[in-house]
Amino acid sequence: MIDIILNSTTKDIIMDNLSVGIYFTDEKGKTLYVNKAFEEMSLIKAKELIGKTLEELVKQKYFTASATLLVIKTKKPAAVSYITKTNRKLLARGKPFFDQSGNLKYVVNTVYDLSEVHYMGDIDYDSKQNNNNQIIAFSSQMVNIVDFALRVANVDSTVLITGESGVGKEVIAKFIHDASPRKNYPFVKVNCASIPENLIETELFGYKGGAFTGANPKGKKAFLKQLKKEQYF
Repeated sequence: MIDIILNSTTKDIIMDNLSVGIYFTDEKGKTLYVNKAFEEMSLIKAKELIGKTLEELVKQKYFTASATLLVIKTKKPAAVSYITKTNRKLLARGKPFFDQSGNLKYVVNTVYDLSEVHYMGDIDYDSKQNNNNQIIAFSSQMVNIVDFALRVANVDSTVLITGESGVGKEVIAKFIHDASPRKNYPFVKVNCASIPENLIETELFGYKGGAFTGANPKGKKAFLKQLKKEQYF
């Protein structure tokens, strides 16, 4: 049934008009099909990829990682963010398809564009992020978190991320930002825990000169007022 769909005119109409990229391989990771959306977001033509395995493409530095290779190894769904040779950051969610005997037959990836247009303004914060943060997920819990984060990214709402130190809360926050309509604007991190409680108001909102004993005579510009609304929201 899959082979019939891939060889039909209907496939071209449907697959090439999806808003997400589609990357389709066989059980060995050999590229069988990529849609137009994937070509546009990766800036790589299908003819460069068809017939090549993901193992080859990773070795040739077309991609820094591959969800397909994880799926082949684990026989489970996986999610991986990676950089293409054209310096585009993408997220692939790979899903295995098995034949009636339970053998892996195909791997289908839905691919999302996480690339940023780098802001070249005059605001330079210590919180400037490393764009090479990578997500690799193959446990069902983590894949579910990635799926949920993709849905949340399109909602104009506050998001609270909780978890122990070191579990990757900031990586998920940056991932949500990269997958959202705000991705073309800076991701600004404010570590409130590092600001003394009695100074947090003056740090975030600033103060005028002489406002209190020991204050800078010139005052302090509010951190939040340095952010132009149209650039961030």
